[in-house]
Amino acid sequence: MSVEPAKLKIGLIGCGKVAIEHHLPSLKRLARAELVAVADVHRERLDGLTQDYPAVTRYNSARDLLDDPRIEAVGVLTPTSSHHEISLAALDAGKHVFLEKPLALSKKECDQLVEAGRKSRLKTMVCFNLRWHRLILQAKEILSSGRLGFIVAIRSAYTHCRDGRTAPDWHRKICLGGGVTFNEGVHHIDLWRFLLQQEIEEIFAFHAPSVT
Repeated sequence: MSVEPAKLKIGLIGCGKVAIEHHLPSLKRLARAELVAVADVHRERLDGLTQDYPAVTRYNSARDLLDDPRIEAVGVLTPTSSHHEISLAALDAGKHVFLEKPLALSKKECDQLVEAGRKSRLKTMVCFNLRWHRLILQAKEILSSGRLGFIVAIRSAYTHCRDGRTAPDWHRKICLGGGVTFNEGVHHIDLWRFLLQQEIEEIFAFHAPSVT
């Protein structure tokens, strides 16, 4: 008689747009994952999950969720400014960590998170979702094969329909989210490294003046 593998008990910290539109629906499709708790400082977001996730425990703080002994792994889906503190606390609490990009707001915080992950027996991962897109994987296979020869330049473009007026505070304020270079540009930087399997030595950027 075969024994069904135990499901990984998961808690999500942060119930904003990315959680509602992507992470929560994805977890429903994973047979070996079980969402047992969510946390958010905004009570209305937690209340909005009641109908679709009635059995899930709802917490008002990350700390309360991390203290839940049932939870084995957490998804940190909060604004970038809180990634460092919450992720370190999650590792200290013995939870595996799946962290939304960008990693953190400063190099010092990033280095600390990387070092904490290396020293821990726990699994850690940054959510660079574009790495798993079928076309990206196809491009990586082509580049790795050598069919294109030596690559001297790469250009990437990323757009989405948002003028900023309806964006949350952490998208608009550098102190909370790092600005567009951190939040969106990090996709480009990661894909350059992923596709070419090389480290980046220097980055230069320019932009047009913001329109208000």
